[in-house]
Amino acid sequence: MDWHLVVKTADEAFQDAYSASRYGKGEWRLCTGYLLGHRLFQSPEEVTAFLKSKHMRWAGDAARDSDMPTCTDLAAYVNDPRNKITREEIVRLAAD
Repeated sequence: MDWHLVVKTADEAFQDAYSASRYGKGEWRLCTGYLLGHRLFQSPEEVTAFLKSKHMRWAGDAARDSDMPTCTDLAAYVNDPRNKITREEIVRLAAD
């Protein structure tokens, strides 16, 4: 899978994700780019699995404005140790 293509098409690709309607236009692309560069994620498939998971809902719930969460809110969620986003969790999501 091409990393650049994943980012470029993210807004369209994740319209079927659990929290698709919560994140504004352009935010899926920003979130995708952020996760692709994060140390916990090692492939586009892992990023895709995470973006389609319940974690996006929980990141949105924890957002400053839960009606319109942003990539900044996702970053805060992923990096908060209370949320237990580990390498093992990422691998499990991608395997499902």
